[in-house]
Order: sequence, then structure tokens, then C-alpha cells
Amino acid sequence: MISGMEENSMDDMQFAKYSCEIREVLENVSEENLEILVRNVVAYAISNNRSKVNWIAQELFADVIPDKLIAELFNEE
Repeated sequence: MISGMEENSMDDMQFAKYSCEIREVLENVSEENLEILVRNVVAYAISNNRSKVNWIAQELFADVIPDKLIAELFNEE
């Protein structure tokens, strides 16, 4: 069993790995293409949703926009 501290360390290691990759992508993406990327992410979250709560949107937009706004934008009524 992984303790909470070890689990957080693994999350931190994964985050560090992704941060390097994210920085590299952002350095090579124009502002116009960044808008296209966001449009594609939104389309993906909507088209692949299979429940009333859009868990894909929750994962993709966590720490980007507030949870309440994610729910308003993406969850089915």
C-alpha cells in the first residue's frame, strides 16, 4: 500500500514530467493555435461525454476554471 506522502511524491514526479512537456508545447504554439487547441479540447470533452456529469471536462479543466463553471458549461441538465 502506498502512503499518502509517497502517493503525493509520485504525483509531483508526474507533474514535473508533464510540466517540461507542457512548456515545450507552449513554446512552440502560437496564440492562434492555442485557441484552436482549446477549441479541440472543448469539442473532445463534449463529444466523448457519456454521463450527466462530464468527467472528461472535469479532468481537462481542473485547476484552469472553477468547478462550478465546468459544471455549468459541460454537465447535462
